[in-house]
Amino acid sequence: MGLLVEDQKYGVTALSLQRDGRDFSRRDKDVLTFLQPHIIQAFKNASDLTALKNRVAGIEGVTNLCNVAAVWLSRDDKIEWMSNRAALWLREYFPERASEPVLQLQLPPALAAWIRKQKAAQQSDSGLGWRAEQTIAGSRGELSIRWVSEQSNRSYLILSEQRTSHAPDELLSLGLTKREAEVLHWVTEGKSNEAIAIVLAISKRTVEKHIERILLKLGAETRVQAAMRAAACQRMR
Repeated sequence: MGLLVEDQKYGVTALSLQRDGRDFSRRDKDVLTFLQPHIIQAFKNASDLTALKNRVAGIEGVTNLCNVAAVWLSRDDKIEWMSNRAALWLREYFPERASEPVLQLQLPPALAAWIRKQKAAQQSDSGLGWRAEQTIAGSRGELSIRWVSEQSNRSYLILSEQRTSHAPDELLSLGLTKREAEVLHWVTEGKSNEAIAIVLAISKRTVEKHIERILLKLGAETRVQAAMRAAACQRMR
């Protein structure tokens, strides 16, 4: 016993039910007939959800590759969707937002007030769209926020970060120990082995041993290559 789903958008698929022993009764077939539209709708809903997740994953990948983050806003400036990196940066540069129970729906108050100000200015402009940009200073760098409003009154935010400082712990995700991460951090800062030994209060030979293990773990041949891997890791945070 089975049913066929045939649709121009969703293609063709079939649901087949089998069992050992006696055949399906007339009542069984009537029940399946009754459930058929609900099963078909469930299949379409699942297909749409899968397609949406794939599209969101694609957008997430593109924003990460470009080292930017994105937030989609509704007409009343609620967050409809934001990339993982956008959530991270908003928590970092607007710490008052981190304790809010509706974190995923509300913009930070300061950012929301800025957008309202841009909207007020937009009303006096006859253009088809509106763009504004501001820069927020934080403990580890600057966050550039670009607000773009479309003619449909929908808007979105494009975020990018310019880092001025990094923490050694950011390099732990490379599979390094805490001490190796500290050594690599200072390598990326351009310090020599002697200088690193002084900063960390260890011997130069110990620094050299740490660097040997770092190169091995990162699959790098030189400290320059290791520094490039570290910089790429830190840009992703």
